[in-house]
Amino acid sequence: MKNTGEWKQIGKVKLAHGLRGEVYVLIFTGTMDWLEGLKKLKLMLSDSVHTIKTFKPYKKGLLIKIPGVDDRNASEALVGQLVSVPLEYLEAKDEDEFFLREVIDFRVQDSQWGDLGVVTGFGSNGVQDLLWVDLDGERLEVPLIDSMVPKIDFNSKCIQTTLPDGMLEFRYEI
Repeated sequence: MKNTGEWKQIGKVKLAHGLRGEVYVLIFTGTMDWLEGLKKLKLMLSDSVHTIKTFKPYKKGLLIKIPGVDDRNASEALVGQLVSVPLEYLEAKDEDEFFLREVIDFRVQDSQWGDLGVVTGFGSNGVQDLLWVDLDGERLEVPLIDSMVPKIDFNSKCIQTTLPDGMLEFRYEI
């Protein structure tokens, strides 16, 4: 795990939990497979870094105990603060998996249309993840499915696509 010194926002302190200072952090990322080895987090309103005493998955987030936050009043004071973790915790461990943020700024090359532009962001249509590609100043949303995105080359920072007929024709006069 490479330490870059960068932080990524992953959630928000939603509420105090119990009487001993635990807080419930709602996680924005959906999955929490990056939790292994987590030792510190940053609360964004105070911009202070805290070591984590204990944490455990709970509902759609985590129950976290921070040293020095020892009662309900102290934990209630943290409600609403955004929570970040060191960016290195959000790196995929399996070569067949990746975090969407890892492909931001990758070039997109289509088998039929050639260079489409660069990935500027990502989203979801409820069924699958979408890559947002800047295509001549407009956002093209490419479903991240094997048939449309057969190859992602992390070494050359390039994504190969095979877009279906009709997906780009409306953008070009034929």
